[in-house]
Amino acid sequence: MAVRETIEGKTLEEAIAAAAARLNVPAEDVHYRLLDEGRRGILGVGARNVRIEIELPEGATPRPVPPPPPPPPVAAAPPDEVDEPEPAADPAIPPAERVAEVVSTVERIVSLAGLDLSVRATAVPGGVDLDLNGADRKLVAQRGGELAQALQFLLNRMGRRTWPEVGRITIAGAHGGGNRRDDELVEEIREVAGQVARTGKAKRLQPMNPYERRLVHVTVREFAGLETHSEGQGFLKAVTIRRTGS
Repeated sequence: MAVRETIEGKTLEEAIAAAAARLNVPAEDVHYRLLDEGRRGILGVGARNVRIEIELPEGATPRPVPPPPPPPPVAAAPPDEVDEPEPAADPAIPPAERVAEVVSTVERIVSLAGLDLSVRATAVPGGVDLDLNGADRKLVAQRGGELAQALQFLLNRMGRRTWPEVGRITIAGAHGGGNRRDDELVEEIREVAGQVARTGKAKRLQPMNPYERRLVHVTVREFAGLETHSEGQGFLKAVTIRRTGS
C-alpha cells in the first residue's frame, strides 16, 4: 500500500528536488500533487513554504531528506536611525518620458509575442494604468486575465530597476490587476503588524515605492499602539513598523 507524504521547500523546484532525494529518483521522475503554492512574504516575514504531496511505494527504502532551512531573520530597525516621515501629499504623477518608455517596452513585448494589441497608458499619482486593445484583447482576458497578470507582474519587476519613478504599473483586465496584488501586500503587512503588536519587536520592510509605502502606512493604522516611519533617500525607501513611542 502506497504511503503519502508531504514535502516542503521555499520554491517548487526546491520541493521537487527534496522529493527526488526522498524517493531516490531523478527530479523529472517525481510525480507529485501541489498542496500549497507558498508565499514569499516581505523579507521573509509572513513567508510560507511550497508544499507538495508524493507517494512512497510499498517496500521502498527512501533516503531521508533534511527539513527546509528556516527563513532568514529580519533585523530590527536600528534605534538611532533617522525617521523620515512619509509626505502627506499624494504620490507624484510619473514623468511623461518614463511612461513613454513603459509603453514602448510593452509594445515590443506584444509584438514579439505575435499579438495584435495597441497600448494606451494613463499616468496617475503613484503609477501608470495600461489598457491593451485590439484583435487579441480576448486572449489577454482569458482564464481570469492570466496573461494580463503575468505581463503586469513582469513589468513591475522590471520597473523597480528600470523605471523606479513610474511606481505601480497596472494592466486593465488583470483579474483585479493591481487590486489583487494590493490585497496580497495588505495581508502580508497585517501579518507583520500583528507580529510587532505581539512581540514588541520592530520590523523593517524592504524598500518600496511611494504607492506601496502608502499601503503600509494606511494598513498599520488599523492596529492600535503601532506606528510607521520611512527611512532612506530617493524614490525607494524602507518602512519600519514599531510600537508607538519605541
